[in-house]
Amino acid sequence: MHFIRICVLFVYLSAAPIVYASDMSPTIHAIPLQNDTLVPEEYRKLPSVAKCCPVNQVFVKKKGCLLSNDSSMMYFSPLFSEYTRTGVFTPREEFGEFVALVGIPCNERYMLLPERSDEDTYYLLLNGSIFAPNIGANHTPMMLMPGKDYCMEVVPRIPWGPRVFVCYPEGM
Repeated sequence: MHFIRICVLFVYLSAAPIVYASDMSPTIHAIPLQNDTLVPEEYRKLPSVAKCCPVNQVFVKKKGCLLSNDSSMMYFSPLFSEYTRTGVFTPREEFGEFVALVGIPCNERYMLLPERSDEDTYYLLLNGSIFAPNIGANHTPMMLMPGKDYCMEVVPRIPWGPRVFVCYPEGM
């Protein structure tokens, strides 16, 4: 009889709908990018990212940030990695809640295309910085700081989630 109860419980639990993080829009705590942007204390333990445009906007080439009518383009949920003490990155994952430092930190920038070039491989860390192991002409590892060196945004007609826009070094 005990075995039957366990089987019934298993069937009941397996019939329940499964909700994945990617099925729901994340909670984004947007903080405008300013000279001395400070993250409020209540958000400091959350993952963070630099977001180019305000929430519910996308980045359009030569036009900047615009509202989008396409709800599939509004979904901003970057994949975060964690850097362990052994120097290994954990698999990338979505978070249901994070902080976004909102604003474009520079005038001149370029978009990373990791699906086309290993040089553009990057890891978004939980603290909002991006580790790019092969970026640039010298293929040297580089740490990009949020709100200073990069921002991320959804770009219409370009798949694979939010894209990273890296600021050109000043004087280029």
